[in-house]
Amino acid sequence: NEVLVRINTVGLNYRDIFMASAKFPVPNPPPLVQKFGALAKIKDAPLIPCSDACATVFAVGDAVTEFEPGQRVITQLAPDYLKDTDLSPTTLGTGLGGSSDGVLREFAVLPASALVPAPSNLTDEEAATISCAGITAWNALFGLAGTRSGLAVKKDDWVLIQGTGGVATWGIVLAQAVGAHVVVTTSSAVKEKWLLEELKVDGVVNYVQDTAWGTSAKAMTPDARGFDHILELGGPGTMRQSMDCIAVNGVVSIVGMLGGLEGESVSFLEALVRGCVVRGVYAGSRDMSFDMVRFIEEKTVKPVVDGVFELEKAREAFEFVAAGGHRGNVVIR
Repeated sequence: NEVLVRINTVGLNYRDIFMASAKFPVPNPPPLVQKFGALAKIKDAPLIPCSDACATVFAVGDAVTEFEPGQRVITQLAPDYLKDTDLSPTTLGTGLGGSSDGVLREFAVLPASALVPAPSNLTDEEAATISCAGITAWNALFGLAGTRSGLAVKKDDWVLIQGTGGVATWGIVLAQAVGAHVVVTTSSAVKEKWLLEELKVDGVVNYVQDTAWGTSAKAMTPDARGFDHILELGGPGTMRQSMDCIAVNGVVSIVGMLGGLEGESVSFLEALVRGCVVRGVYAGSRDMSFDMVRFIEEKTVKPVVDGVFELEKAREAFEFVAAGGHRGNVVIR
């Protein structure tokens, strides 16, 4: 049930920075972060980092029938997270580049469940950004499609996305592909111009100049009703503003903590009075990966790739992502 692949390109995520920084984003992590580390069952050093890759199948085991040599594939972050209902402490602890060795290498032997056919319309560099960043954005926007209320993003929805990194820019292009309106937060006038002119978003709020940006962002929506979806990447540092601008029956998808571990506390009762859903998102299932690949091909969606580094410059790539100035995804080849 194993496949030998030649790694062509590797996508970098903040998760990889955390893993390379003594497992956690901060020294002397508080109990909540320590608990995350224990839950994820992070492999002791030495650890081969990174979960996202585009690769070419080199050889397959006798029991493998869905792949063949020469086929282009992408990796699945958690190989045991097969179906949407499979999310559990066990599958949560099977991530490549975390609980097991990752893909920042030339060849890898992986279980067949760790692979999905690559989208035919994407380059190797573009396809390498799907496994963590892309599927996280997909799960946040489309992961509740099968629920009774059908809370997947749809045409004319309003979506708030925090930042301009890999998950954020994937969220932008996926939401736009179904005809949703997108507002993005940033701290940079240069990025604001880029977002409006290049990515054609509907609005931008500068969270440095406007500390109450939740109210300002909400005012951009029709009748100031708020956002149907929020990709919450900041964590405790931004949750207050997210709750200030979520619509009734909206969805706040918590996918990161880039704003730090400190912030104004938010009562769970606020979700009650707003009738909103607040959910944690951990990448996505293999079934979601197949769905996303089909969507990318049907809608001809393209991710944003900001930088491509050669393998010998991998350290510089990590430093580039850690500095936080990138726009979109960063790839190593």
